[in-house]
Amino acid sequence: KASSQALKKFGEAYMHAYMDKCFTEEIRRNIASELLDLLRRQKGTADIDSSLRFQRPSILYPFDYGAAGALGVKASTLARNANLVFSETDLLSLSNTDSPEEIPVSLSLSDSARSSKNPFLGLNLSTIQSGIVSAEKTVRPSNVRNNRTLHRKNLRSLEYVTAEFTGKEEAPVYGILNLSDKVKYPTATLEAPPTDGSSIVKWDGEWFITYEVFRDLGIAFAVVMVIIYLLVLGWFQDYMIPLIIMAPIPISLIGILPGHWITGAYFTATSMIGFIAGAGIIVRNSIILVDFIRTETETGIELKRAVINAGLVRFRPMLLTASAVVVGSSIMLFDPIFQGLAVSLIFGEIAATLLSRFSIPALYYWFLMGKKE
Repeated sequence: KASSQALKKFGEAYMHAYMDKCFTEEIRRNIASELLDLLRRQKGTADIDSSLRFQRPSILYPFDYGAAGALGVKASTLARNANLVFSETDLLSLSNTDSPEEIPVSLSLSDSARSSKNPFLGLNLSTIQSGIVSAEKTVRPSNVRNNRTLHRKNLRSLEYVTAEFTGKEEAPVYGILNLSDKVKYPTATLEAPPTDGSSIVKWDGEWFITYEVFRDLGIAFAVVMVIIYLLVLGWFQDYMIPLIIMAPIPISLIGILPGHWITGAYFTATSMIGFIAGAGIIVRNSIILVDFIRTETETGIELKRAVINAGLVRFRPMLLTASAVVVGSSIMLFDPIFQGLAVSLIFGEIAATLLSRFSIPALYYWFLMGKKE
């Protein structure tokens, strides 16, 4: 009785798990079909495909165990002979001095015989019980089966829906931002899918790589800012001066973002690299201004006069540095990969050079006057 109850419980649990699997598979395919329809209606999408489509169909020849058993034919005997019918058998290979590879010689039936409606016609099987038996007597009528590939990733079943973005929204970030509001299901990019059996749409492919790159570049940019702050802090021995010197770094975005719009370029990973690289040049210009003001005030010149002189005297080396960056980066403007790097360097350096000439002396003057008060 205990054994029957245990088997009954096991059977119930197995059926629930099986029904849940079938239910989630149906839901998964329905969600994939909805995403396909959504992508087809979305402008700027091309090469739309999914894993829902059937693969190449297979022709099955069921083995008639009843008739074959009466004739004394084993299933392995038919399988072994059928393998010779549908495959090729290598006999030998010929060597040719004019060819770097050997030429194989294979034995096989003609394609017309293998692809006919009855490929077992004329195939005889040798048995101990009945002697020679025609293979047609051991095979039932054939049927065609549509094959579907079952995809799994991280021990989870899934369906793939793929598409390419073209036209104005060629970058995946713009297309996915437009699609995210139209997707009715939970979405994820870096997060692992939940294990509670719920369905989720995970953005992958090129967008996943872009997301990781910008995340890593953002972390690198934060580390660079901390290092620059510590270096400037060690030189000037003041906690506020590094913040004043680093102030023009976000100012460069005033030139970078309109620069991408003017040139029609996308803000890509190379654009982010250009923003980080330009930060070092911008900090150098700020150090030139602050150091000049400190040197002037140490010689007895009034602070207000020193601030004005810094903007007048040190603007020429700043302008020469910016000109060198603009000329050197202009070569990459027409490169499809490094165009974003060139745009960030050129327009970011122009904006930071022009604005830091006024902002850095003004901030430094405001800081010292407030400190004296």
